[in-house]
Amino acid sequence: MNQLLPFIAQESVITFLLLFIRFSSLFAFMPFFSHVSIPMSVKGALALYFTVIFYAVTPVATIDMTSSALITAIIMEGAFGFIAGFFVSTLFAAVGFAGEQISMVMGFSMAAAYDPQTQQSSQVISVLLNFFVLMILLASDGHHLIIQYIEYSLKQVPIGEFVLTKAYFEYSVLSVKNIFLIGFTIAFPLMAMSLLSDIIFGMIMKTMPSFNILVAGMPIKIILGVAVLTAILTSIALIFKERFFEMINQMLLFL
Repeated sequence: MNQLLPFIAQESVITFLLLFIRFSSLFAFMPFFSHVSIPMSVKGALALYFTVIFYAVTPVATIDMTSSALITAIIMEGAFGFIAGFFVSTLFAAVGFAGEQISMVMGFSMAAAYDPQTQQSSQVISVLLNFFVLMILLASDGHHLIIQYIEYSLKQVPIGEFVLTKAYFEYSVLSVKNIFLIGFTIAFPLMAMSLLSDIIFGMIMKTMPSFNILVAGMPIKIILGVAVLTAILTSIALIFKERFFEMINQMLLFL
């Protein structure tokens, strides 16, 4: 019985609670873990499972045992998971933005599919690319890196002592800017193909007025778009993987 007393002490209970909130907030906002196809009960059980595992290596919380200090610690632990999930989510947003541009130039702007992650209709290419980069995240052990990031954060940022610094806000602005930069980088080959094909079709229309661009032009653009998209899938995977590792390393520097 005496061996159980340290685990039910006030400091230990608060440490366990704050650690559970850190894992819960991360699983609530981090891509893959936050996917809507995963039931909330599974996410809660997963957060509790990792809390029990990492509790043994987590230093006891040293915050003041007052209601205001405890509420502040809970809010900051939730902010920790939100800001980390936000950074990684911007990468998926960049890929989704690229998919929107690719769908437009391929003539799929009117073709929409239900995206289970955003729970709204999105362009077909956008949904396809989001699932593709999600598989790249799993294939490159990105979900394991996220768990290791939490483990490292427990050593650098004690439970209940996370603070949003100026560096987080500056990197948030940079991440939002990269949504458009990375998106246009990924979509550029398809946009260039569309521009080149439009120029060629215009030249054909000048020399052959009877050429029906609506009948023959759109299928050709779709075929060319699928061929170019297939050719650049490897490049998209490399760009996403490089940016993901770079973002994880930058998040580690903030701790």
